[in-house]
Amino acid sequence: MNTPITSQTQLSDLLAYAEELAQEKADYKGKPTEFTFTPDGLLTSAPRGDMFGYAMSPASLTDHALKQACSKLGRAYDLASLPADYMRALQNAAPNTFAENMNAAIQRLPGTNGWTVRTYQDQARAVLSDEYLVFDNKDMLSLLNTVLESDGTTHRISTRSFVTVNNMVADVLFKDIETGRGDGNGGFQLGVRIRNGEIGDWQGGVYPIVKRTSCDNSIAVDDRAMSFTFKHFGRNTAATKRVMLKGAIGEILPFSVNIVEKLLEAEEAELPKFADIVNGLGFKHGWSESFVGSVFAGSEARYTLAGLVNGITFAAHTQAPTPESMTDMEFLAGALLYDDGGSMVREAEAIHNSRTAREAAREARRSR
Repeated sequence: MNTPITSQTQLSDLLAYAEELAQEKADYKGKPTEFTFTPDGLLTSAPRGDMFGYAMSPASLTDHALKQACSKLGRAYDLASLPADYMRALQNAAPNTFAENMNAAIQRLPGTNGWTVRTYQDQARAVLSDEYLVFDNKDMLSLLNTVLESDGTTHRISTRSFVTVNNMVADVLFKDIETGRGDGNGGFQLGVRIRNGEIGDWQGGVYPIVKRTSCDNSIAVDDRAMSFTFKHFGRNTAATKRVMLKGAIGEILPFSVNIVEKLLEAEEAELPKFADIVNGLGFKHGWSESFVGSVFAGSEARYTLAGLVNGITFAAHTQAPTPESMTDMEFLAGALLYDDGGSMVREAEAIHNSRTAREAAREARRSR
């Protein structure tokens, strides 16, 4: 948001900000051949002739939108995608040549679905199929606000909630519980996470979430057995979605208690190779040195599965570069918590061992 989210933030504040952002958004639908790239590499559309057929002002493509456009245009040459990195470099170096290549691919496309181009200000932020069901952040937040107001249940919004141009997360906390642990780490807040995306990279959903009261860490679980996802297709009405959302909250909330139970169990799950596991996860997910250091700090010197989960959520909240990446790291922590077979931990340890062996071999060759 344009102002920090605090303990006093209300759901209506998130909705107001989403509505403010929406004022500078627009969607343009048409056949691919109704869109064209200008000599300076911008995407625009031709007027359609009816009263609603306004032309799209020339817009630059975000990296995400360019990848989507390249994926669609790959069909012109029986490819999975045009090379997006190359096309971006070409656009920067020779925009006219870039435009000629993109326009030629558009004209070569076989019979295909139309496009929905989503813009914000002077940028094209998504190039989607015309079958994509537009259900925006303001729509999700408006429905959520209606559901919670009609239900009347006392709730609060976690400070980890956010609304950006493209995505949103509303963490709604309903209940506090105390497990009776005497070390100050036995208090939890239970709730649900409501997520939505507008550009095709995030699907909407309702997920169980737990927030520790001893710190500001939260853990969410994206598990199909414990969550409900909203697909961006279909023709459900707002009334139908309201019923779906209210039902999903009621069904998903009890799973947050299960997360607490799993956390308590994870306190007893020792990880003798804790450092190797953290370093292996860091290598797999591309964590920075400071992020890895924050995982160790956030573990609170508890070398258990719970310590690992808490360390990752702590690092997510202090080191993640974007709200979206923070959310992804929280879901990673939840996945580790529910990885009953331990395959993710074993994989991380194996990655660390393999990398260590390769480095030792390189050092041995250098010393000959």
